[in-house]
Amino acid sequence: MKYNKNEIIYFAFSYIKSGGGAEKQILIQAQTLIENGFSIMFLCKEIDENHFYKYCPSGKYSTEIFKSLYKAKKNIVISFLAHDHKYCLLFKILGKIRWIPFEQTHPEYYLKYSNKNFLYRNLKFLMLNFIYTCFSNGLIVQTFDAKEAWKNAFIKYKKPIYELGNIIKENGVVKNNYFDSNLLKIIMIGRLIKIKDYPIALNAFSIMKEKNINFNVSIYGEGPEYLNLVQMVKNFGLEKNIFFKGYCKEVDKEIVNHDIFLITSMVEGMPNALGEAMISAVPCITLNYHANPKEFLGDDNMQIVLERNPELLANRIMQFFDKNILKKYGEMNFHRAKSFFSEECYLAKFKLIYNLITSGKNYT
Repeated sequence: MKYNKNEIIYFAFSYIKSGGGAEKQILIQAQTLIENGFSIMFLCKEIDENHFYKYCPSGKYSTEIFKSLYKAKKNIVISFLAHDHKYCLLFKILGKIRWIPFEQTHPEYYLKYSNKNFLYRNLKFLMLNFIYTCFSNGLIVQTFDAKEAWKNAFIKYKKPIYELGNIIKENGVVKNNYFDSNLLKIIMIGRLIKIKDYPIALNAFSIMKEKNINFNVSIYGEGPEYLNLVQMVKNFGLEKNIFFKGYCKEVDKEIVNHDIFLITSMVEGMPNALGEAMISAVPCITLNYHANPKEFLGDDNMQIVLERNPELLANRIMQFFDKNILKKYGEMNFHRAKSFFSEECYLAKFKLIYNLITSGKNYT
């Protein structure tokens, strides 16, 4: 089945602001689809136009969400945020649209890691599962691990689940000089929040300092845990090793200036920064998180620490204190990013999903 160019696919994403990794990724995806003949319309209540057109220069948007959904004429609407799920649910019940939620959050976030209390988290997950099962035309997730989690939840999602990963775009900057000046340079990127588990990294860095390892760490991001983390750095005596850089608008261009990209999150969707490190030929070390980093990094476990243990993490980082190892995994990441997360791979998956949705066939 070929794409009907008269049909608009709506991307409902209420808040498109600079600095958001998810927004950036969805804009990149939309631009790729537009360049390949799809008609995409964003529905936004708030939008940073500079950010929008930087990553989706051919894009269109409307701030009249209700009016646009009312006129959608059973076109496909892909919604990304809870605010938009509510609007889409209403118009799906009215028979106006075909609705596909895009769940960028792994189910484990709802069940274990949300700031809300246990009862609220589980009730919310039950409600989402019920609404999606009863009213959506399918569900899009980013990873196979997330797909299996939805299928095997205590109330199993029985509608079609479509797996659609990120696009990793080349940024023209590729690392070719590893481990100069006998100093291991590490970068971490992400909001300073509990779910990112920066304390386990700080504990690992304190072990490295005790072993007289020569390293420094740049942490890019802002968030409510900043003061707690600064105090931890002082308590460990790591002030000369760890530097909080705050928010950086083009942080992807900073990655290449480091030897290792480190991620310690407890749960992720499909982290953009990890992909940006890979396409920059930077080695990555990640703790095992829900969503499974193997889907990005492959089956070689050298870059994945399977247990959440600061000593194991410190030992793994120290194994990369070798120019040849850094070069090997940097090059491996670059080629894997180009092979599995290109625009061509994404487009092939999206076309398959579109054809299956419009034909009414399942894809599980």
